[in-house]
Amino acid sequence: MITMLHFPLPSLLVCLLLAVTGEARAHVSARVDQELTADDGLQLWLDASRVNAFRKSLNSPEFGASDVMTSWPDGSRSQRVFDQVDEKLRPVLVRIGDAKGQGVFVPRKGKVSLIVDTNVDDKADAEIIVATGRKEIPQNVGAIGITMDQDGNLYFGLGKLFRIQMQQPDAARPVATWAEGPHEIRIAFDRPLDATEFRQLKERIRIEYGEHVRAGDCFENLMPPSAAVRAQLIKPRFGLPVTGTAVTSDLRTLIISTAQMKADDYYAVTVPLQSELDVNFALHGVEARWTPAEGNATPAWAGWLPHADLTVAKTMLTASAGHAALWTALEQPGILTLKSKLNLHQILRPAIQPDASIDYEWPAAEAIVTFSSDHGCVVQATRDTQKNQPVTEIAVVCDQSNVEWQLATFRTSADVTDPVDVVVAMQTGDGDFPQLTVSVQTNDDSSLRPLQLHRFILPWVDVHTTSDATTLAAPVKIAELEGGSWARGRKIFRSEAASCFKCHAVGGIGARIGPDLMNLVHRDYASVMRDVTNPSFGINPDYIGHVIALKDGRVLTGVLQADGDQLLLGDEKGAVTKLSKTDIQSMTASKTSVMPTGIGQKLTAEQLKDLITYLMTLPPHMPLESPLTAPPLRTQAEVAIALAGSPQIPEPTRPLNIVLVDGPKDHGPGEHDYPAWKSVWEELLSAADNVAISTATEFPSDAQLATADVLLFFQKGSFAQDRPEKMDTFFARGGGAVYIHWAVNGNAQVEEFSKRIGYASWGGRIAFRHGPLTLDIHNTDHPIVRNFEQLQLYDESYWKLTGQPQDVTLLATSTEEGAPTPQMWTAQKGNGRVFVSIPGHYSWTFDDPLFRTLLLRGIAWSAHEPIDRFNDLVTPGARMLN
Repeated sequence: MITMLHFPLPSLLVCLLLAVTGEARAHVSARVDQELTADDGLQLWLDASRVNAFRKSLNSPEFGASDVMTSWPDGSRSQRVFDQVDEKLRPVLVRIGDAKGQGVFVPRKGKVSLIVDTNVDDKADAEIIVATGRKEIPQNVGAIGITMDQDGNLYFGLGKLFRIQMQQPDAARPVATWAEGPHEIRIAFDRPLDATEFRQLKERIRIEYGEHVRAGDCFENLMPPSAAVRAQLIKPRFGLPVTGTAVTSDLRTLIISTAQMKADDYYAVTVPLQSELDVNFALHGVEARWTPAEGNATPAWAGWLPHADLTVAKTMLTASAGHAALWTALEQPGILTLKSKLNLHQILRPAIQPDASIDYEWPAAEAIVTFSSDHGCVVQATRDTQKNQPVTEIAVVCDQSNVEWQLATFRTSADVTDPVDVVVAMQTGDGDFPQLTVSVQTNDDSSLRPLQLHRFILPWVDVHTTSDATTLAAPVKIAELEGGSWARGRKIFRSEAASCFKCHAVGGIGARIGPDLMNLVHRDYASVMRDVTNPSFGINPDYIGHVIALKDGRVLTGVLQADGDQLLLGDEKGAVTKLSKTDIQSMTASKTSVMPTGIGQKLTAEQLKDLITYLMTLPPHMPLESPLTAPPLRTQAEVAIALAGSPQIPEPTRPLNIVLVDGPKDHGPGEHDYPAWKSVWEELLSAADNVAISTATEFPSDAQLATADVLLFFQKGSFAQDRPEKMDTFFARGGGAVYIHWAVNGNAQVEEFSKRIGYASWGGRIAFRHGPLTLDIHNTDHPIVRNFEQLQLYDESYWKLTGQPQDVTLLATSTEEGAPTPQMWTAQKGNGRVFVSIPGHYSWTFDDPLFRTLLLRGIAWSAHEPIDRFNDLVTPGARMLN
């Protein structure tokens, strides 16, 4: 029989009270629950299903259905029996049906069900409604199956008790993590660290940062399908290089030196001490400096605080040894100076779901911030509304009418995103710990509220800098993927052997039977490898498989998706079957993933490494190192217009040999980065089907000239020695050449060079301009410029080049000195073809998907290939909005 108890809510309180004060009766061995394994320290274990067994051991009559219980035995080692003397509060034993197997109580909205197994086959086959009309209040559901019905009765279901223990109780535990400065992270521990674990610590620490980065993110594998979560998943994560480590003399604080931290993001730090330790922090807090008064021998102190409220800060940092000196110093004569940026934007107003809006216009918001101190203090407030512009002073009103507390208040707009820079200077030193509080109210709500921790931003943080796709940092390196190739992995992803492409997309491109795998770049290697090799370990709730029995007798298995009035069922082979809801006889959720197992046996170890490399690393892209602000990102709509009307490329494609030729870098950061281009484009072009890539410096070898279909030059050009003869031979056999930017330089050989490529330059004899560049498109019927009429870039133009217009097909010009000047063209040299692009000065231009479209078409055209052969390389790693 399945048994349970219900009793009025007040009796629960009495029962708990009796658990402490009730008198113990004589020991009865049958009373102790022998199945309890986690009973160390357990004071009370009340189990309704054991009541009658206990009474039977005493030769007492068993309780029947609806009998009132006068006593209840404790099943813990305490071995007590509790009496309820108040008849009104005595619990009632409820016996539900005649269930022979185990059951589970399920509290649900509006009712409480008992799910039972009546034939003991380990499958639920009956539902018994225990209570209906249950009120929805926060206290009505408990973790071990406690629920309340509409009359206020409590129902207890069967549950399990687990004991969680620390495996290393003596290990040092972190108590605070913060940024001490733009290049330093500190982690305070509650006890000394084990010095033997510091070996090669710098190489083993991993730091990631981003808008939605948190410690322990790698343990999340089930994501709610809300717009907010989707928006978070597509945000990139970046690696922060570690440059050194140190530890304080008491071994209580770990100091990590890093590359510059400047974006107001969240940072997750993994430190391998005993076991891996994950902590996170943000660039939030207050910069504090205490200076002793003249004649005071107490050492000065400088460091970080989590909040300007000194009592709050002290409470949060009680176990931080490095802050103990400050708490002592604050009772001595001196001056405490606090600096921070206050983020008051939309304070006390709710956030709005991504892609949503409200049909209401908020009135102008104003924040009123008040600093209260029992010591003398001075507050300064300014706001920097625009970078490199004069700051705006904010008036601070001081109130010293109260002899015990001094108030400093300022008012400012809460509609602007720019924070308020605040400096607080206060006296210390009367033997008591000084009090300083910070509160805020608004013109909407006059209630005083404390300012939240995240509203304090460290004063050195550049709030105008964000770590988004416009400022790509170094991607996180994964040791297990060393030697893996993104390009080879992309091909494996699309191969029949792996068949990933049949069900999955990456970045919205691909099939949709399974989840988009774009977010795997934010995951850790171990969890991704686990999900690839053991897909049923954790199943995305949006892609649970179902077994569908159709009325015509067929049974299908796959992932269901709605398509209007129909359903789409995608199976493990990538096949999609359209179903009508009326065709379905039954539908059962599967406990295993639709994704087939055994990929580790289908691929070699190297192939599997390449596949995981493709899934977990960012596509090839140029480093953004220029001190200038990068151009705006392109939109998906712009790219779609450029690629519209692209025909399907016939299979199989012709094998192509492409040679990339670079030279020594000859300009500043983000300019003329020939070596970076060669590395990035070697990987990018290698992802194309049936393409072999080789590289050269300055000029191809004779062997490369004999076999290459296309030569790509990005370098400081030269046409000296025997290069004219070699290029003539190359063009005669139908070879193609692409020249980018300064590769058109021919110096004294400019005439000969221009005869081969159309136009060429002679060092300092040409004119040039850096900045916004408008390319006007010509010969719009040429396939390279299909769908283009004009293109806006931020790059460098050349003019006053050497060459003859009749030798080229002009594709794009820019207006310089009032006249159109060639910036992009093609030339036909016998059987060979030449494509030239003057734009290409800045690294970001190569990641512009529109410029990349033209360049990839120029490569295909030069190779006598279909113009759209490389279309699927336009977007990977490109600077465009998602």
